Amino acid sequence: MAHKGERGAGCITKIKFTDKNGQRKESRFWYILYYQDGRQIRESSGSEVKQRAKELLRQRLGERALGFQPHQDLKKIRYEDIRQSLLDDYAANRLHSLQTLADGKEEKGRYATCPTFRC
Repeated sequence: MAHKGERGAGCITKIKFTDKNGQRKESRFWYILYYQDGRQIRESSGSEVKQRAKELLRQRLGERALGFQPHQDLKKIRYEDIRQSLLDDYAANRLHSLQTLADGKEEKGRYATCPTFRC
């Protein structure tokens, strides 16, 4: 029987799957599994070496303890959210490069009218 780790410490595994020929196979890379905010997070270590996966799990659990969001959540951040956060910060700190336009919209400097950025 395998030794179970400490509860809440996550685990390391290789994902098993069925290929298109119906054969059971095991993934090449090690995966880390842990819970954050009641949700299971599964992330590939990108490594075939189990020790590297253990190090990644230890790093992610440390980040979780400090209150950082999982890396998957960072992929969901949208430009509009970052832009609004910047505008809120400028307004809260009363920075002068924040401009209020005639329609009441607040914009940040010359990037406000740049067509490269979406609003």
